[in-house]
Amino acid sequence: MRTRTGLALLLSVLGLAACSNAHRIDRESATGAVETLLETCAADRPQASIEVLDLPARQAFARARSPLDGCLEVLGLHPAGDQAAVRRALGRSHVVSVDANAIGATAVIGAPDGSRSRVQVENERGDWRVAHAARPSAL
Repeated sequence: MRTRTGLALLLSVLGLAACSNAHRIDRESATGAVETLLETCAADRPQASIEVLDLPARQAFARARSPLDGCLEVLGLHPAGDQAAVRRALGRSHVVSVDANAIGATAVIGAPDGSRSRVQVENERGDWRVAHAARPSAL
């Protein structure tokens, strides 16, 4: 009987370790999608960010007045200043936290001015995509 109990305990521990590792990978993948969007927008290459957007986010991006405005809308950030200042602010923005599972995630982005926004990220057949619409956060 002790052998079965030990085996069950071992399998439980291995199962928890596998779940923990999968959760870490989901969180890192979701973070990577948001960071890619921040980096490409800050580097004045917003068109390169299209690949990390889901269809509704791509449509919102396309409807915006400019690619930079599209980035800001999808990210939910609204830094003040001219385009150069806005890009610098995007470059200093960062992912503060991510709550993720295998299907989707919520990432909180912190801007240099202290404001934050929440961005939804979803897993589409193994590819993590930033989903529209971001919203300001009171966090």
